[in-house]
Amino acid sequence: MDASRQEKLADKFRGSQLTGRLAISHLIVIMLIAGILLIFYPIEWVLQWAGLAGLFLIIELRQFYIAVRAMAVPPEKIGVANTITLSRGILIALLGGMLIFPEIGTALQVAVGVAYSLAAIADFVDGFVARKLGETSPLGEKLDGDFDALGIAITPLLGIKLGQLPWLYLLVGVAYYLFLFGLYYRRKNGKPIQDLVESQFRRTIAGFQMGFLAVILYPVYGPPETILAAYIFMTPFLAMFLFDWLCVSGRINPENARYQQFAGKAEKLFFHWLPLLFRIVIIFIVITPAFSKLIRYPEAVATFSGLGVPGAKWMVGLVGLLEVLSLLMILLGIAGRYAAFCLMFIMGAAINYAGLDWQNGAVLFSAIYIEMFDTGRYSLGFSGAAVFTDRLGKRSRKKIETL
Repeated sequence: MDASRQEKLADKFRGSQLTGRLAISHLIVIMLIAGILLIFYPIEWVLQWAGLAGLFLIIELRQFYIAVRAMAVPPEKIGVANTITLSRGILIALLGGMLIFPEIGTALQVAVGVAYSLAAIADFVDGFVARKLGETSPLGEKLDGDFDALGIAITPLLGIKLGQLPWLYLLVGVAYYLFLFGLYYRRKNGKPIQDLVESQFRRTIAGFQMGFLAVILYPVYGPPETILAAYIFMTPFLAMFLFDWLCVSGRINPENARYQQFAGKAEKLFFHWLPLLFRIVIIFIVITPAFSKLIRYPEAVATFSGLGVPGAKWMVGLVGLLEVLSLLMILLGIAGRYAAFCLMFIMGAAINYAGLDWQNGAVLFSAIYIEMFDTGRYSLGFSGAAVFTDRLGKRSRKKIETL
């Protein structure tokens, strides 16, 4: 047997060995979680959960094995950064098992929200760890992309099961896989595939999806505010996938002069002028109730108490102060995304307690738009954009473009 063949066999064995170790660790995790669930739920429920969660773990193990086999030299060990990424994959698989769980009560829903929040945090820090420890690799990039897609596919189903999302939100979960199928179809039929243009906005929109899904999994907000927010968040996400498909299929040429002229005008509209319009909408609607909470404090306390808001006395002061500060930041265009983030939660609570009307609906819509597109023209200072658009370490990768 020649040396080259021996090296290939050794690499294959190393990949199988790493996958086997992962399989054992996955089995231990699922057995531990199953043991905890058995304390509170019937064995039939737990077995159903374990079966589906195990299926997702097998899918992830297959993705890992394929990624390792694709490397020129498989790693000797997984490494810290990839361990964080793989832990995120385990959390997503465990959440996937909940899709078949007959009943998800409040306590379990909180656990589901915590699990997905931890997965989102892991997605935020794995690139940072990889860069700091010098562990950046194609393996980490591939697994990161695969688990992102699987998480975005599973979590909307959970949101729908919990009654937090509309059925139409399924389009968010399948968009990535439809895109990949389209690429496969074009390759199979010998049709050209154009490269995608680098876009930070693509990363931003995907990040907001994860953040939104993490919030709606908790039993804090519910319809109609979560349904309204879902439609607002899903629209730019799906629009970005449609635009990317038109680019890769050659129907749009980003280098075309007419397209660039159109894109320039669209950018001014969506990133400059519409945010300014929504800043005006927020100020116009929120300014009176925000100051009235502070000026007419006893009346506001009575209103909050009548709506059933807990801790009405201190909640009025807190909400009023936050609204006034947010209005000032949005008016000046200083850290406007932080202000919009704060107003989103306040309006969600307002809809939850007082019901949906045109005012709180308009403020929620405007705040979400500013959260995604920033404050636009006539902004005076720091926008806070990096917190919402960049990951720690800024792990450089191209998910869809390179698949």
